[in-house]
Amino acid sequence: MVGRTLTAVAKLSTVPAWVRRPLPAVAGVEDFLLRLYRRTESAEALAGFIALSWLGGEAADGPLLWAAPPEERFARAFLAVADALAEGESYPPPEWWRAEAGCLAPMTEAQWNERAGSWPERFYAHGVVCALGWVLGVFDDPAIMAPLHCGDGRSVGYGPREEWRVRLRACAVPLHLRNEEIAEWLRSGAGSQSGPAAVGAARATPSRSTG
Repeated sequence: MVGRTLTAVAKLSTVPAWVRRPLPAVAGVEDFLLRLYRRTESAEALAGFIALSWLGGEAADGPLLWAAPPEERFARAFLAVADALAEGESYPPPEWWRAEAGCLAPMTEAQWNERAGSWPERFYAHGVVCALGWVLGVFDDPAIMAPLHCGDGRSVGYGPREEWRVRLRACAVPLHLRNEEIAEWLRSGAGSQSGPAAVGAARATPSRSTG
């Protein structure tokens, strides 16, 4: 899965009705993850981009081993499989496959062990979990998709990851919605209680003498 040749560009123009996030938010995050992958070669960023691109229905391949249409049942099955792989769990028994991923033909034990025993594949699976978990509503914060590792396996430093978390949140809130939130904040009167104007007013108010 990690060895895929990436020739795609971010071009998400539609998402299925079951996706819990609006198209502009998903498209914004998809584009950012692609740019982040090209910058870091992070398997987690690659997985997130591929998982979100799959929602558009133009790619036959799903984010894991199987080709599948972007239906909710497949998304939930991919999420379950990716979660187990990311944790490096042992090959699941038949009843697990039926309960958690019944719409997928089970991997062979060799296929599973190859992925669960490889740190790039586990990092990739983690990226799938974060992206599909976000669009399914399992996770609320898009910042969860900020990669933890670079392509060579090194951990991402605190500073860069915090920057990516902030940018992911910004990408997930379309500009017109951010403007509406600011306008609502001003209408609510909150603008008179805090912010630069309030700070300036506080500075202009003489402090009570304690002497």
